[in-house]
Amino acid sequence: MITVICIFFILLILTFILYRFYLFQKISNTNKIGKFKSQENLLYDNYYLESDKKKNNKLICQLGIFRKYLGSSPLEYEINNLDLEPNKLSKILIISNYDLNLELPRKIIQTYPLVEIMITHTNLLTAKNLQDICKREGLSNITIAYIQPEDILNLWGNSDYKFNRILVRECLGNIKDRELFLGNLKKLLAVKGKIKIRTFTFEPIFEDLEHISSRKNLELFKIYNTQKKLIDYWNYNFSTTTSIINDISQRFETVKFTEIKFLNLFFLYNFSDFKKVLHIYFRDMGLRLNNLDDWRGLQTLKILFLDIS
Repeated sequence: MITVICIFFILLILTFILYRFYLFQKISNTNKIGKFKSQENLLYDNYYLESDKKKNNKLICQLGIFRKYLGSSPLEYEINNLDLEPNKLSKILIISNYDLNLELPRKIIQTYPLVEIMITHTNLLTAKNLQDICKREGLSNITIAYIQPEDILNLWGNSDYKFNRILVRECLGNIKDRELFLGNLKKLLAVKGKIKIRTFTFEPIFEDLEHISSRKNLELFKIYNTQKKLIDYWNYNFSTTTSIINDISQRFETVKFTEIKFLNLFFLYNFSDFKKVLHIYFRDMGLRLNNLDDWRGLQTLKILFLDIS
């Protein structure tokens, strides 16, 4: 009996490791081609713009954590995702990701010593604090700018300053005028440059209301209430994959993407990450473990990875 139990746990651990590896490979390869679709669901975009219940909370990259192994640093994924040549001068723009530290820029400089990094921030005090840290540590190739993402083009005016990589890490949902923002990014992108976007989306639930029962319709509205709760709590437009790709494909030639269910991220967390996320969702937000509607709402949440050129 003990032998059977041991074999079961060994198989369980192996399955966990293999599935973790599969997920990490999936998010590391944006191999789907994004194309414009005439039919798109704007339910979440419209709710975000019209809701008067939004709070002041912000996603600061505390949910999108990707570890190849339990002991791996999440920065490993970020560095590999840049896909830069080691000994070539490159310019990187990191758009308002609400980070309160410089862990990623430091790691980028260690890996690519010739890079120049510009980081924008929407909080004046945080921007000043990061500037002071850069001065103290002599990080002369990191520049911090205080500006709203929609106004990013004003930093350079009519200059020819272009970036080889532009990173938009989990803050796309905080930008109200997405079309203006994407148009500005195109003007700042160097030839052969790439924009790397990571954002959260919802899987649309109201797609075919004509062919569902009234009971099913009621269940969908309960899920929608959880989705609205997420939008309001994070003050974040989760939108849909189709809506975002439509905005991008009208401005850029190539859009590649991949996506996974948000709940699958638990396989890429370590214990500390897992504990932090549980704290956020079930203590801070008040979601309940025994409420199926809350879980169904979370099941519609995805994380979208975009590679744009």
